[in-house]
Amino acid sequence: MSNQDTRAGIQHQVRNSANPPKVNSQNPAWKNEAIASAGGKKK
Repeated sequence: MSNQDTRAGIQHQVRNSANPPKVNSQNPAWKNEAIASAGGKKK
């Protein structure tokens, strides 16, 4: 496991990716998806 597997590492990769996921404030589900993709378990 590398340090890029951490939540901060994944967030860093997403911010620097060429095709970042769209953040839609009208759709709160994106927060859950972002947290889940980062390995978090917050509700």
